[in-house]
Amino acid sequence: MHRVEQRVLEWITRDLPLQDALCGDIHEEFARRRSRRWLWRQLASAGGAWVLRHARVPARARAEHLALNLALTGVLLFATYVTWLLGDIVFHAAWSTR
Repeated sequence: MHRVEQRVLEWITRDLPLQDALCGDIHEEFARRRSRRWLWRQLASAGGAWVLRHARVPARARAEHLALNLALTGVLLFATYVTWLLGDIVFHAAWSTR
């Protein structure tokens, strides 16, 4: 097995723990003289299946995530404005006393 294919297979085995049996089967089949093209097709299929499985997020979870991001953005913008406003007040107060 070539070094790149070995690294990709190790990554899939490490980061996709539900795919251990699949990775073992792919490794065994490739060791039986399957082509590199076959190996990459199998690895792409395994990676694609993982992405599709984890991409299914309920609409409510997406809405909650969006609401949380908007709330945090609002808080950060407000904090930036207050910081700028207080800095401006302090700056003018410092210059008006001189």
